[in-house]
Amino acid sequence: MLQVIAKSYEAHRSFFLGGYKRLLGAIILVVVNSSPSIFDDSKHRRDKTTHHMTKMPPFLCNEIWNLVFSNFEDTIDVDDGSDHGLYPSPKDTDIPTLKSLCLVSHQFYRLARRNLYHTISSGKLPDQQNNIKMCLLARTLLLNPELRSEIRAIDLSSSGNWKAPLVNSEFWPPSIERVEPTQLRDLLRGDIERHSATEAGTCFLLALMPKLRMVVLTDPQTHSKALTWILGGKMKTPQPGTADRPEPVANYLGQLEEIHWSPLRAKSEDPDTCSTEHLLLLPSIKRLFLSPFAPNLTISPPMVPDLQSGLHSLTLDGGMIRPAFLHYSLSRCKALQYLDLDLTDCYDVNEEDLTVNLYDFGRILREFGQALVRLRLRFYDCEEYAQSRIGSLQGLKRLRHLSAPIFVLAGTLMDAVPLSEVLPASVERLEMDFVDVCRVANCDTLATMSAANDDRVIRFLYNNQLPKLQEVVYGFYIDGENDRITNFTKVEGWSVKNEARLRRSFAGEPYSGRLELVRGE
Repeated sequence: MLQVIAKSYEAHRSFFLGGYKRLLGAIILVVVNSSPSIFDDSKHRRDKTTHHMTKMPPFLCNEIWNLVFSNFEDTIDVDDGSDHGLYPSPKDTDIPTLKSLCLVSHQFYRLARRNLYHTISSGKLPDQQNNIKMCLLARTLLLNPELRSEIRAIDLSSSGNWKAPLVNSEFWPPSIERVEPTQLRDLLRGDIERHSATEAGTCFLLALMPKLRMVVLTDPQTHSKALTWILGGKMKTPQPGTADRPEPVANYLGQLEEIHWSPLRAKSEDPDTCSTEHLLLLPSIKRLFLSPFAPNLTISPPMVPDLQSGLHSLTLDGGMIRPAFLHYSLSRCKALQYLDLDLTDCYDVNEEDLTVNLYDFGRILREFGQALVRLRLRFYDCEEYAQSRIGSLQGLKRLRHLSAPIFVLAGTLMDAVPLSEVLPASVERLEMDFVDVCRVANCDTLATMSAANDDRVIRFLYNNQLPKLQEVVYGFYIDGENDRITNFTKVEGWSVKNEARLRRSFAGEPYSGRLELVRGE
């Protein structure tokens, strides 16, 4: 009977998961409601109810229970503009359910505990509770080495207040002596001496998670040598006499493939800069999300001049991105398929007009972006801050999804070029939306300029020069007086699939709208 259930699972996945969730709900009603935290080292209390449940026969195979339990795992909610990754969107989770399942039976304890530790998020806990949680987590991993390899993702981006209690707690002195390898242990000691353990807590926890695949962290720019080492790699020199080529190997986290990193402002005497080369040396790295806030993204003297990373996705959200940094990054990531750039603050600080030379970034995209499948370019709604335009992207022959304001792609109304001269023939979805930022100074002209852009988009649709294009998303401002939608509905071969009017931020701001047009409906 169990074999029949297992074999038919894939064919009836939704039925099984739905039914087993209801079944688990019935089981959980029998479990003691006041289950202790799994991070608590107090011994489990057993009453008559839980004792009775420990004798419950296992009526389903472990593989199916694992699939069911995985639906109760925690998720990590990242707010860095990313729309994909290991955890593309937060889902409803039920960690208390997993904790309770650990008390149902010895079988459930072994199975559910693994799912409980697969993903560890900070949630929205107050500082004091988060301090306790992280300290208990460190102690639990020290006392239960078998759990260290279960952790796949962790969010360490909450307030750094937990790091000092962790490092200054009574178990730290003997615990640091158990950190391997010796090089990391020495770097941790050095960080503690230099920075009062600011990042030692993060590094200590990461050292207890050798199979980690995804991490979210905030770095206060203390230039921690231990953090740089554990999140980095090196080039492995081939054996003499072999045809092997040098290849990157991780210093410690060999399976780490996704990093969400938010460097904070450095101390006043330190430069507000951060480098990423050590991250690109990770052999399994696939997705990198940088939300720098204050620091400039800069390049340092390359440790490996001819490095080629396997990075597939790069998001640079905010911060002052220099063309030199983008050149440095893309030239080492020629396999990159997804690129998301926030160009809003990429102006030259030595100039007074604060304009961004978009063409410099476009030149780099044309040189190193041939493998890109998805490209997103973010910018203010104000054209006056855009110097020139990105330029032709027709050389990006694999590009299928492109998102950028219309003036970033084809120039402002004063120097506009036809969209068909900019876009590659491979594009299937084009989003000409805008950053939802509006300032009082340019409110009077937004609706007028947006109406002029309507004509550019409609002419582009009429020309039908991109046969693979199936969807167009267009953002616009409206004054509430003229009907701007009817003209789009008259374009032969295209129809309006969705229309939305967005909320205004303040009374004087014009309304903004969003059209989604599809071909052939």
